[in-house]
Amino acid sequence: MSRPVPAGAAGDPSPPASAYQTPAPRADADRLAGIVEAAFGVAADHVEPLASERDLTARVVARDGSGFIFKLGNAADDPEVLAFENRALQHVRAVDPGLPVPVVVAAPCGRTEVAIALDGHNHVGRLQTFLPGFPAHRARRSAAQSRAFGQGLARLSRALRDFRHPAEARPIIWDMKRAGELEARTVHIDDPEKRRLARDAIRRFAEIAARGDRLRQQVVHNDFHFHNVLLDPEDHDAVSGIIDFGDIVRTPLVYDIAIALSFQMREGEEPLSCAIAFLAAYHAVDPLLPEEAALLVDLIDARNAMTVTISEWRSKLYPEKAPYLLRNNPTATFGLFHFARQDREACRRHFLSACGA
Repeated sequence: MSRPVPAGAAGDPSPPASAYQTPAPRADADRLAGIVEAAFGVAADHVEPLASERDLTARVVARDGSGFIFKLGNAADDPEVLAFENRALQHVRAVDPGLPVPVVVAAPCGRTEVAIALDGHNHVGRLQTFLPGFPAHRARRSAAQSRAFGQGLARLSRALRDFRHPAEARPIIWDMKRAGELEARTVHIDDPEKRRLARDAIRRFAEIAARGDRLRQQVVHNDFHFHNVLLDPEDHDAVSGIIDFGDIVRTPLVYDIAIALSFQMREGEEPLSCAIAFLAAYHAVDPLLPEEAALLVDLIDARNAMTVTISEWRSKLYPEKAPYLLRNNPTATFGLFHFARQDREACRRHFLSACGA
């Protein structure tokens, strides 16, 4: 049985410490419909579970035709962290109402995070509006699209600049500050040359991490890639939605830009062309400092190393989720091998030039 319960109610008094090694909650569409109606008062006409890394996520179409995204948190999730994600979305909409991010939906009781008991465990349920749009990962790439991505992330960075929250320093393996902790996990990378490149990238990053406290810090999206961006269905060079704030964290701003750039490098084209278009567009809205731009090559490498390491490690833990967990592995693998063949100083000069330095 599943039902909303008061926060702090009895259930699983000692949830596992890590949502990355704790199975996500499970429920079929009918059960989810009942949970959503009980918790948020939304009568569902259709519920479609979606692929997700740590939680249970579903698209909900209400009987009145309105659309929502329902998220049921992992039993190991800190409720304060889930509240942090909601507060960030609310802050962005207040600072830059034109940015296309989801709207946080409150339950009839007024809460935006509702405790829900499911199969003997306590979870936190949240509801957001569904953003329509064409999935960017299915669209043809273009320099104009990359510029739109850069402008969108720059606006989001500016909107989050002054946002603070008690959970902003959350321990999350996708925070690049923690890349060094992943070196031991590279044993899960099957290909020996890719494993070596990932380890080298993580070790180079250690020098940057040692002076990371001197870099500009703020809350960032931390996962700005093609699966988390929606495009105008009539114009695939226009961003119509920014979704999935599940990895937000306070970290150096330039790390967030490097994360986005790591996904702009694509095999089968001039690899840096879209990345440079993205970076120049970002810089025009939210200027980078020269010392930040100079770090981007090594930071992109570090993020690619994180992506291949985490995805190959976790796909072995949860083989049933392997297609989802490994979806960004080919892009990260290409990036690692690409930089290994390039003149890194020449790449660095390209990035500096894109930022007017």
